[in-house]
Amino acid sequence: MLNEEERKELYPLGEFRHSYPRLIRRLAEAMTAMMADRDYTDLTLECDGEKFPVHKLVLCTQSEVLKAASEERWKEGKEGVIHIEGFDSLTVRRMVEFLYTGDYGQGKPDYVHVDPHNREMYDWDEPFSEEEENYSGDSEDVDTLHSKYPRTLTESEEMKHDFINAVEPHICVHAIADYYMIDDLKDLAKNKAKVTLEKQGWSSRGFLEVANYAFETTMPPKTPEEERQYYGKEILRDVIVRVALEHLNDITLLEDFDKWELHPQFAVILLRNQAAKYKSDREEWAQEKKDREKEGWNQINSWCKLMNDLDIERRRNSRMKRCIDAIRELKTCRNCNCTFNATVHSPRHETVTLDGEEHHIEKYVVRCKECLNTKHPRRNRGWNTASGWGEQATRG
Repeated sequence: MLNEEERKELYPLGEFRHSYPRLIRRLAEAMTAMMADRDYTDLTLECDGEKFPVHKLVLCTQSEVLKAASEERWKEGKEGVIHIEGFDSLTVRRMVEFLYTGDYGQGKPDYVHVDPHNREMYDWDEPFSEEEENYSGDSEDVDTLHSKYPRTLTESEEMKHDFINAVEPHICVHAIADYYMIDDLKDLAKNKAKVTLEKQGWSSRGFLEVANYAFETTMPPKTPEEERQYYGKEILRDVIVRVALEHLNDITLLEDFDKWELHPQFAVILLRNQAAKYKSDREEWAQEKKDREKEGWNQINSWCKLMNDLDIERRRNSRMKRCIDAIRELKTCRNCNCTFNATVHSPRHETVTLDGEEHHIEKYVVRCKECLNTKHPRRNRGWNTASGWGEQATRG
C-alpha cells in the first residue's frame, strides 16, 4: 500500500492518473511529430554536412554533455550549432530518433540470415580421400596433404559484410551514447547488439572487426566507484567476450587468424578467460580422478568385506556339518545308557574373537531327553556355533 508521498511521486497528476495511458500515447505521437517538424527548433546538430534541427528541451534533458555544449558561453551555444565529429550521420540520426521516440531503427532489415551450410558462403575442407587416410606418415606426405586439405575455414566477403552491416550500427550507437552520456540509449544499443549477434549468420572476420571497434570505443571501469556502479551489470564488452568465447574455435580456424591485430585489452581478456577455464578444468579433472580413486577403493573394501563374510559363513557351515555328523553317530547317552534322544536348548548370545575379529554368535546345548531331570551334575557336551563341540558342567 502506497503512502501519500509515494503516491504523489508516482502519480503527479493526482486524480487524473486514469488518463496516463492516453497521455503517454499522445506524448509519443507528439514527440514523433516534433522530430519530423522543424518548427520551434532552437538547436542544430551537424555531422558530415547533414543538419538535424532539434529542440533543446528534448536533447538537453537527456544528455548533460549536449546541455553543456548548448550553453551560450560556448561557441556552439551562441551559434546554435553543435558540430559532431568522430561519428557518421547515420549514427547521429539514430541518436536523435531515440531522443524523440525512445527507440531507433537501422533503415534496413534487422537481421541478414545466412545459411552456414551454403557452400557458396563457406568453403569447407573436402572429405578425406583414400590417399590421405592411408598416408605413410612421412613429413613430405603430411605437408602435401595439408596443402591439399587445409585445416582452416574460408569465409566469403559477402558474409563478412552482412555481419558487419547488421552489428556495427549498434556498436556505433553505443559509442555515441557513451560519448554524450545517454545511459538509456547505451543500454538499448547493447541489448540490440546482443540480440543481433545471436541471430545473425556467423562470420569470424566480421566479428573480429566489430569486436575491435567495440573495445576501441568503450573503456573498462577505472575506479572502485565505477566498478561498484557496473557490478553485476552486463556491459557491451561482456557481450563481445561471451560471444568470442562461444565461437573461439571458429575464430582460431581462420586461415589468416595469425595476421589479425586484436585490440590489446580484448586479447588479454580472452587469454585470461581461457587460462581460468584451463585451471578450472584441471581442478575438475583432478577432483574427478580423486572421486574415481575413492570409489575404486570403496569397491575394493566392499569386495574384501564380502569375501571375509563369505569365508566366515563357510567355516560356520563346515562346523555345523561336523556337529550334525557327530549327533548322528551317537547311539546311547553316556550318562543314562538310554537310547540317545537329543533335545536342543535355546541359544545363548555370546561374543567371541576369531582371527582377530569379534563375532556375535548363538551358542546351543545338546542334551539327552532321558536324563534331563536328574539332581546330580552331569557333564554334557555343548555346541558352539563359533568353535564347535565343548565340555561343560551342567545340572539337570
